[in-house]
Amino acid sequence: MTERTALYRLYDANDVLLYVGITASPTLRWEQHSRDKRWWPEVTRKEVEWHDSRQRAAAAETAAISADSPAYNVTGMPGRRRDVLARRAISLGIASEAPAIRWWEYVTTVSGGATQTAIADRVGISQASVARWRTTQPKSENIAGFARAYGRPVLEAFVAAGFLDEEDFQVTEVAPDIESMPNDELAALLHRIGDELGKRAKS
Repeated sequence: MTERTALYRLYDANDVLLYVGITASPTLRWEQHSRDKRWWPEVTRKEVEWHDSRQRAAAAETAAISADSPAYNVTGMPGRRRDVLARRAISLGIASEAPAIRWWEYVTTVSGGATQTAIADRVGISQASVARWRTTQPKSENIAGFARAYGRPVLEAFVAAGFLDEEDFQVTEVAPDIESMPNDELAALLHRIGDELGKRAKS
């Protein structure tokens, strides 16, 4: 006997896809999510499409995750590998794979899946600024602010955000003077480093 199964999509206030899942009872599943998913308060909109069997719903789920890369899905998507790499980058300081990690995945991993509001409060910026991190590269001062707020090496965060490539800028330990440098001075230093790397690439 086949079981009619729902494929559901959860979105935030900016219409960003947060999660895709399947269930025979969406209401019960959402109640469960509200208890065990730290990101649940971000959900503002839900979409449901029904399939004749769980097998068909599962196939549609896999396709949707692969195509749309929801923010909080881990299994069944290419982002699963990036999440693993993010954790490796965190454990190693700066890992060689770090440039491939999307900034938002790094933020999610470092913050432990905290809500946008919680991240914004901790870093001292607006929630709207954090929301934009899902789709756009953050400002350099906010990268440094996030790293310091969560006790991470500043240069690690710049690598994760794509500002630096660890293959070009080899760092095994962040110097104390860089960690304590004001954000504007750090941004200027990194700008000069980028210019220098660009010159070397052309030479």
